[in-house]
Amino acid sequence: MLFHASGAALQECAAAEAGAVDLKVLHDPLHVIARLYGGFGAGKATICANMVGLLALTGNCNPDFNFAVIGVNTVWTPVKGLAFTADLSWSRLDQKYSGTITSPGLPTGAKPAALYEMKDQDSLALLLRAQRNF
Repeated sequence: MLFHASGAALQECAAAEAGAVDLKVLHDPLHVIARLYGGFGAGKATICANMVGLLALTGNCNPDFNFAVIGVNTVWTPVKGLAFTADLSWSRLDQKYSGTITSPGLPTGAKPAALYEMKDQDSLALLLRAQRNF
């Protein structure tokens, strides 16, 4: 929902097909706009033969996964034409593999040769931006 500083709702929130929700809060006296966003999705694949053969997977080969993200985006405009933005988001990859794989390594150095454990992954990202429009 879009809110004015008085707390009155100005418009309804928008939902995307993947389950994303966007919530916008507008506070005029401080020239601040804050947005809360999030989403969830799931995927399925059939690649188990390659995982066992090429990467020596030991454990459960289930390539299905879920992905979720939630974040907040805040824009402060102290004067006309100048904006400072901060975007903080957390994401989670809930994957269904279990066990380990042995990576042969790549000459480009993308992933060194080693034994890797298959598990869920979380990430936290902070993006900062200053923008001046003339």
